[in-house]
Amino acid sequence: MWPVAGVVILAVAIAGAASAQAGGPNPPQPIVVFPTGSFPESLAVRAGDLYVYLGFAGEVVRVTADGSQTRYASGLPTGSGLRTGLALDKLGNLYVAAATFASDPAPGVFMIPPGGGSFTRVLTLAAGSFPNGLAFHGKYLYVSDSDLGAIWRLLPTGTNTTLSAAWYQNPLLAPEKHIGANGIAFDAAGSHLYVAVADQGRIVRLALAPNGSVRTAAVLTSRQRHQPPLPVESARCLPDHARGPLGRTGVPDPARV
Repeated sequence: MWPVAGVVILAVAIAGAASAQAGGPNPPQPIVVFPTGSFPESLAVRAGDLYVYLGFAGEVVRVTADGSQTRYASGLPTGSGLRTGLALDKLGNLYVAAATFASDPAPGVFMIPPGGGSFTRVLTLAAGSFPNGLAFHGKYLYVSDSDLGAIWRLLPTGTNTTLSAAWYQNPLLAPEKHIGANGIAFDAAGSHLYVAVADQGRIVRLALAPNGSVRTAAVLTSRQRHQPPLPVESARCLPDHARGPLGRTGVPDPARV
């Protein structure tokens, strides 16, 4: 397990590293420290406050600029699984992903309203899914799936939605052993979605068409040892009737693509 302060230190390390390299007096310092075993997994910022998802503790903590901590929500039902991604919408609703690795409770996404306290399930996925990274683009919430090598897309309504077919799936996003598609982020123009693929040690760039579908997928960078970077590959979103069944490898049925 990583030292629990490590993730938080990285939030301030960019400015501190430049000072340290220049011999300056301001090396990076932790802004908050959590108890051992908390496993801070994801971060989000709004109005000067930092929201931290404690993956093993099962709670979200709000941290103010002076380092004060407040429990924002707790008791998220993840069974023996892991709390993963975190994202805020424009209204201040906080969305959190839960990888349960079970059918009860099922993996999915929960919404915490502004002010915290309560939570509501807004997305239910099959037991074999591993929801991880979250990102908003327009009115949609995008969810990476580390097990299936896929991206789910949800139009949040405040009530639970069950999805059975991923919005996008590509072997480039699939895991080699354990964790495939992980962190995700859109560029400023919203024309590209970047996906970190943990096992493969690569970043994949999905170019979006004007209608929001994926036009092409390309390996932007790869640092996998003992294997050269993969060439650029084209990919596309499959229409609902043509999507293959999602398996552990996240590879669609070639006969149906």
